[in-house]
Amino acid sequence: MNPMNEMFEDSAYFGLNQVHGKHDVKMLKRELDALPGVTSVSVNPEDNSLSVDYNRNDISRETISLHLQQLGYLEQPDSF
Repeated sequence: MNPMNEMFEDSAYFGLNQVHGKHDVKMLKRELDALPGVTSVSVNPEDNSLSVDYNRNDISRETISLHLQQLGYLEQPDSF
């Protein structure tokens, strides 16, 4: 990783509506990994949580949140 990019790395945490099994986990990871600037996605279906590492220069937390809403996994505001 370019050291200059590291200073723009950030993490976002979301509480999600019900995540049902491996299919939902794979779909969420695939959809979010495809967004420019997203570097890592971790889904925990047991507690319906999601963490996303991203580059602030390329994407915002708000854009990630909007994408989750469009996918039907409405974020629970500031649950973390």
